[in-house]
Amino acid sequence: MSSGSLPDQEIYIWATGQSDNVGDSVLRRVYIDALRPFGIVAVWVGKSGAGYTAGLRLQDCDQLYESFFRWMFGIYRSMLRGKPTLAINAGEFTLTRRYFLWGLFLFPTAALIRLRGGNVLWLGAAIPERRRLLGLPYRLIARVSHILRWREPESSSMLCEAPMMPDWAFASATEDSSIAQVESTVQREFIAVSVRFDRSFPSNNWIEAVQSLAVRHNKSIVLVPQVQRDHIPARRIAEILGAQVIEWRNDNHADQEAIVRSWYRRSDMVISDRLHALIIGMTEGAVPLGWTEVASGKILRHFSGLNMPWVGSSGDKAADQLQGLSPALLADLRQQTIENLDRALSGIRDARSSIGIVLLPGVRNYSDCVETGPEKVSG
Repeated sequence: MSSGSLPDQEIYIWATGQSDNVGDSVLRRVYIDALRPFGIVAVWVGKSGAGYTAGLRLQDCDQLYESFFRWMFGIYRSMLRGKPTLAINAGEFTLTRRYFLWGLFLFPTAALIRLRGGNVLWLGAAIPERRRLLGLPYRLIARVSHILRWREPESSSMLCEAPMMPDWAFASATEDSSIAQVESTVQREFIAVSVRFDRSFPSNNWIEAVQSLAVRHNKSIVLVPQVQRDHIPARRIAEILGAQVIEWRNDNHADQEAIVRSWYRRSDMVISDRLHALIIGMTEGAVPLGWTEVASGKILRHFSGLNMPWVGSSGDKAADQLQGLSPALLADLRQQTIENLDRALSGIRDARSSIGIVLLPGVRNYSDCVETGPEKVSG
């Protein structure tokens, strides 16, 4: 029971992510944290691994599921004794056959939850691909959701029209890392660079532009791979530039996130084709620049919604943009960064408020939970 007179709601959260991608655990941690005050959270992480789960920072009153079917069984058992809430995963969806099968199980479950008076929530997701058959279950889930918020406008046009919200990771900053505090206490002596392992290696022209940028702004370059597999191009670039690489020490996302943040906090800007490298860097006060030669449209799509289209990938013009980044232009982009981070945080507060409106009857005392680890449901 909660501290109030009503029994705790049970909130079943889909929160799988990549085992070596800090951004995946960061955004889902904030999503889970937004839901926890309203009930007992039962989190399905699949085979994401203990290192990924550490990044979620689950509490002692949470339940952790690795098995999809055990998690599903828990949902149906919860329906026998109450009105559970189902929260569909945030972040980008890749519509594979595996996702299609999960959706086939989840749509009737979501429909039954709604029929029995429970809640279905889906906030902060993006499905940029138009794959009619594989996307069908999610189109149906979107239509039975009580709250639906997309991370990108393309998802609204392809699946179901709904309002936009910023990525959850914008609200992930540590308590002592607001931009105002960081600006007044930290010397920004670096340019942080993070590039994807699954893209073409940057051209000499682009690498020279990064080096020239560092010289003009009197900064040192540091390679900060947010995804463990990105250490391969990071090492090559660092060798060319004589720069430092911040290697992964272990697979614990909480540890690695702290390391990544500490370097972004000391960086004037972050140059990356990783969306969450830019977002996490922005939360630590660095100017986000997606000015790389090869990248998907994900960065442009998301930052355009925040009135920051200049963050997006510039392709063949990336090196020229880096060469043209003057101190005056950087100062202007920094001011826009500060203003739009405030706008992003406001959007996330609105999303949290919408959750509260739906789930408020089961509100519980958040202080009942402490960060000592969840109850693992085996099977």
